[in-house]
Amino acid sequence: MVDAWWVTGLVDGEGCFYARIDHRTKTSVRIEFQIGLVEADRDCLEKVKNYFGVGRIYRWDDKRPKAQPKACYRVQAFKELKTIISHFQNYPLQSKERVDFDRWVEIVNAYSDKDFVKVSALVDLLRKRAKSSTKPLVCSAGDNPPNLT
Repeated sequence: MVDAWWVTGLVDGEGCFYARIDHRTKTSVRIEFQIGLVEADRDCLEKVKNYFGVGRIYRWDDKRPKAQPKACYRVQAFKELKTIISHFQNYPLQSKERVDFDRWVEIVNAYSDKDFVKVSALVDLLRKRAKSSTKPLVCSAGDNPPNLT
């Protein structure tokens, strides 16, 4: 059995709360949670997937020279995101990732309420914050997650 705090610690270091607006439609929103590790650590992602009981694991072949293959655990289904939110409300993140998570939850809730003006404003706020950080902990518009196969 995986310890809930172990999951929180892994996400504090390697997690990504992602939100992006499709600028063509202005109402299509991509909201997801993901953890990316080197393929050799895929077993950690399997533990996380089994713990949550939702999501999928993908292989990501990084095209950069000498880059190791990666594995990514991703939750995209809106109903499944509630499982992720519930976990981090009960086992809060300990790093500055907590602020990013709170903003991401606001996006999820605004999207659930079909408040697309608020969703757009929140995604723009995350994008600005990510660009000002040396290692953004929130992926946001313009910071596409890896192409996974």
